[in-house]
Amino acid sequence: MSRSRTPFCGFLLSVLAVPAVAETAIKPVPPFECQKFAVLLGKASGMKLDGSEQDAPTYPDGLRGKACRMSASATGLTVPFEKAESRIDAALKGLKGWAHDGAYDADGPLATTKVFAKDEKRVVYSLAKEPPKGSCTDDRPIGDCKLAAKRWVWSFSASVYMQ
Repeated sequence: MSRSRTPFCGFLLSVLAVPAVAETAIKPVPPFECQKFAVLLGKASGMKLDGSEQDAPTYPDGLRGKACRMSASATGLTVPFEKAESRIDAALKGLKGWAHDGAYDADGPLATTKVFAKDEKRVVYSLAKEPPKGSCTDDRPIGDCKLAAKRWVWSFSASVYMQ
């Protein structure tokens, strides 16, 4: 019996020695470029943003490291969600060489996450809009919540990095 376990133990050790997801180191874009993205995305989203080097969020494909991060939340915005999203997309598509990478899109009724890429650089952004707590019932779809546009709470975050 010990002979039959030896190959299995060797196989098990080889599997344990290899990480389940290969980690890929990422690094932030230079500070001047980080601030350019903060200004660009701030104008497009309608929120004041300031970029800084921080730990990158946990990405499902094993990316780890530092990124240029920016985030904000706001009320008082009156544009429809789709228009806000299209403004951000247009700002990024307007940069020479940048393109939308739809493989990483994630959408909900009033939330989206998208990735744009240029060579080894990436911008991952998330935009969401929700009613203030207690203003709509939990037993109805969020799209049925009828509130004045300026009362909704918007949130935006972005990470800019190089692979």
